Amino acid sequence: MAKRGGIFQAFRNLFRFAIWALAGVLAAAIWFNWQSGEDVAAVVPEVVLPEVEADVEPVTEEVAAVEEAAKEAVTPVTEAVEEIAEEAEEAVTQATEAVEAQEETVAETVEAVEEAVVSVEEGVVEAAEGAVADVASAVEDAASKALTTDPTPITIPGTDTTFTLINAFRRDNGAIEVTTQQTTGGSGATLWLVTCAPLAVGTIATGPSAGELSARVEDPEMTEIPLSDPRAMIAGTACGVMR
Repeated sequence: MAKRGGIFQAFRNLFRFAIWALAGVLAAAIWFNWQSGEDVAAVVPEVVLPEVEADVEPVTEEVAAVEEAAKEAVTPVTEAVEEIAEEAEEAVTQATEAVEAQEETVAETVEAVEEAVVSVEEGVVEAAEGAVADVASAVEDAASKALTTDPTPITIPGTDTTFTLINAFRRDNGAIEVTTQQTTGGSGATLWLVTCAPLAVGTIATGPSAGELSARVEDPEMTEIPLSDPRAMIAGTACGVMR
């Protein structure tokens, strides 16, 4: 395209030069005619414009060569753009897969946390239920070991002696601590240690009342007693109460 434009420009310049030359010749003829005072016919010289043949075919070949060179120059760029697009698409695919994997990991983590929370809640509930059961068992065991009721009267047959059973407590070894207060035929309170099989008693402490007992003897001497012994009624009542 640059070659073709240069040829036409040359044509224009040549045409302009011819016009200016013709104008100059006419002006000179008029001048000389005016100076001589004679009528001089203005003769317009014939100006033959040079024939310029446009070398179209070479220009076309050059244009084709330029176009081919442009194609060759554009082809690597196009290939590079396509390669970059493929790499970008692959990167987007990898990023999408990574996001999906991350979402799956997050979902698995949330599920694991929820399961852990449920497990902890179940463990807490079980532990609480176990603790409640242990407390209930301890309370029941304590109730079976210690009994405080309204005073229970104990009458010794064949005598006018009576006692009041104030409270009773079962030791871990099965022995029973029982406190009695004598109401008739004497006075004073006694803390006994009783075993039911065999039936035996021992004195832990004595005093004027249940609240004023002497120092305790933790392991008093135990004496087996027959049913005819007045203390057998005390021991039997304690064993019956703590059964």
